[in-house]
Amino acid sequence: MENITSSSDDYFASNYTGTEQTVLATILTFIIVFSLYGNGGMIIVLYKNDRMWNSTNILIGNLAVAAFLTTLLIMPFSLTSMVLKYWPFAEGPICKFNAFLASQLLLYTIFIHTMISIDKYFAVVKPFSRAMTVRRTWTSSFILWTIAIFMSLGPLIHIGEYRYNRTALVCGVGFPKNKIDSIYMLFLFALGFIIPNIVNAHVYFKVFRAVRIHTKRISKTSVTSTCDVMKLQQRLVLTAFCSLACFLLCWTPFAVYVAMAVTSKSIDSIPHGLGVSAYWSGYMYNAINPLIICTMSTRFGDGIYELTISILRAPFDFYDFCKRGGGWEQGKEGSNTSSTTNLHQMKRLEPSPTIETELSTLPRTPIGSDPALYSSSSSVSVTAESSLLTIDCKQKSKENGAKNIVSSASIVLTTNKSQELLHTDSNPA
Repeated sequence: MENITSSSDDYFASNYTGTEQTVLATILTFIIVFSLYGNGGMIIVLYKNDRMWNSTNILIGNLAVAAFLTTLLIMPFSLTSMVLKYWPFAEGPICKFNAFLASQLLLYTIFIHTMISIDKYFAVVKPFSRAMTVRRTWTSSFILWTIAIFMSLGPLIHIGEYRYNRTALVCGVGFPKNKIDSIYMLFLFALGFIIPNIVNAHVYFKVFRAVRIHTKRISKTSVTSTCDVMKLQQRLVLTAFCSLACFLLCWTPFAVYVAMAVTSKSIDSIPHGLGVSAYWSGYMYNAINPLIICTMSTRFGDGIYELTISILRAPFDFYDFCKRGGGWEQGKEGSNTSSTTNLHQMKRLEPSPTIETELSTLPRTPIGSDPALYSSSSSVSVTAESSLLTIDCKQKSKENGAKNIVSSASIVLTTNKSQELLHTDSNPA
């Protein structure tokens, strides 16, 4: 936010002492590490648990994505400038792209916080409303991304200017040189900070008032299930409010910095170190917010804990795998053997189909001494259900002009526990 009044080398050089740069670089390194791990872990936990995909968690996930992108694409440039003691990218495409992303992600973050407060309003004040469904939440998130992008396009179409901020050691909206630049900066400040926070204050006032009224009613009825639901709602509201409070606390120095840049006639009137403090306190929010969410949300907290344990155990598991020897081939062979065994077990347990067949010849039961006294026609019905096989055989025999003889045989084959039972009865009619 400043005009170039000296040579190019002096302009892009850092105006902080060696001790200040060492301390600031160390702090920013810790912020980057904790922010990447915290926000990346929240994204992984939400991605792996479909049951967590309600409106509130989707918005929290979008918040984590914005913070993760800020950490990955914005903070390393500030760290590079601090370590090298100068800005190595001049004011070319990298500088403008970096400033565009920083502006867009900051606007999107505050917009998402406003959406979270609105979501809590409908959840507590109007619980039967269908205003914040999962589909509408995704649609709203996409619209907010679009609005943030269009609001950040001003300097790219010559409304305002993206420049390197020597006091902040990062590219951003340049110090206003005319009324149009000042109006654009005021526009960003009003729509990106003042108005959303007015909406947040109004909405949370109604939410806390509704929670207080519901609490009084529940204390009179003393219904356990209702009390549990209300406590859960209170916890969710408190989590969202603490996240917003952290955002306001961390980004207030940036708001003061912007206000001073708009009202000041010269960049020299801005206190030394305010630029870095303004931006880096906002960076710190990206590292603190996951800690707040995971502390107050059991699902996110448990998910991050399990992810941490799995990461810490990974080197030991890999060492044990290598120590056992055999490598991948042994694991593959064992896997194939196990799969074959499971397949045989499944085949044994698989229900057999019903079989009905006609047999033309059956073993004959001698009725008299002369086998020619009878002829045989046979009908066999075979029914197999799971491990029980039942065969009913009926023989119809005819003697030359004599009475009919019916021979019935019932065979029950039971394969359960490898036992077989054969029972045959033959009675003359």
